[in-house]
Amino acid sequence: MRVLAVDPATRTGFAFDSSQGLTVGTLDLRAPRSSSPGAAFRFFSRWLRQIIEEHDIEVLVFERAYGFRKGSEFLAGLAAVCHQQDDIAAVVEANVSALKKFATGKGNADKKMMMDAAREYGFDTDDDNEADAFLLLEYFRRNGTKIPADTIRGEHPSDICGS
Repeated sequence: MRVLAVDPATRTGFAFDSSQGLTVGTLDLRAPRSSSPGAAFRFFSRWLRQIIEEHDIEVLVFERAYGFRKGSEFLAGLAAVCHQQDDIAAVVEANVSALKKFATGKGNADKKMMMDAAREYGFDTDDDNEADAFLLLEYFRRNGTKIPADTIRGEHPSDICGS
């Protein structure tokens, strides 16, 4: 199964397997002050769709990291953009604490612990966004949700919005 793991934030981490092997990187979603408030969301949406289509991604898994804290509106917007991709890939949210517990054994692990965990899994980086995305990909590979075959691509019976 081809999976794209995304750690949405102002500096978004991503990881996926491509024909060239593992691809891990970051995407800067800081919009210039002169742009409209939706510019980052439009850019992120186009970028996601392009990656999903170019690499035939079947599952988009992202870290659900929004709540009542600074920047939560932006993170919720990025989560909404991820969910909009459900017409071309299955979309799965991953709980932050579960990911951290998987990676480090502690549900409240800090950035350094997550980067150390990524190194233990064989991925050496100095970027916490890349480390989180890589670990999210590993988390899904090892503990991923069992997704019914009819939900892997396009619309499916549980689509509450209809067509």
